[in-house]
Amino acid sequence: LILKYRGELMIRTLLSLVLAVVVGTEPSYAALVSEDGGTAVLDTTTGLTWLTLSDTAGLSAAQINSGVGGWNTSYQYASFAQIQALFIDAGLINYSNYSTNPTEIANAASFNALFNPANNACSGGLFACGFTQHANGSDDLINVGTNGSEGGFSYIYQNYATNFQESVYGSLLVSAAAPVPLPAAACLMLSGLAGLGAMARKRRAA
Repeated sequence: LILKYRGELMIRTLLSLVLAVVVGTEPSYAALVSEDGGTAVLDTTTGLTWLTLSDTAGLSAAQINSGVGGWNTSYQYASFAQIQALFIDAGLINYSNYSTNPTEIANAASFNALFNPANNACSGGLFACGFTQHANGSDDLINVGTNGSEGGFSYIYQNYATNFQESVYGSLLVSAAAPVPLPAAACLMLSGLAGLGAMARKRRAA
């Protein structure tokens, strides 16, 4: 499963770089924006809104699903694929080792500031800690390290436990999926290709 995770991360990262070359832009990791007074985070790349980990720190999945906090009316536990996409959009592409790379540490620190604003989803602001629950009741844990000696990385511990609850872990809750807008340049490129195709068909018909 870890090999599959790494392969999917590499493919998605390569695709983002290819798109950047095609549309003439640099890949951007500034996709996450704080919303609702700091209680939610919008991923502008996927259109998904995430609840911060600070909001639900210490609550179990059973409590969330039973309606504690009222979040289950508009949010749901994130899938493995959604968490992968979130990490990549946050620039968290180092998924196996601690890092001293300033960019990777800065990206992880930015993620922590957005998703752990109260510094209660893991202590001291050094990690952002959360979990998600699958339909079968198994829970995946995530850790994002932010300090110089143990930072600049993200990791998903799949099927870590069942009905997990820990005082410093929050729930990774995401809103319903929204359409993913293509960059304007990409839309223009696709329109141009469609126009060329139509012209070619007209010539053949003539």
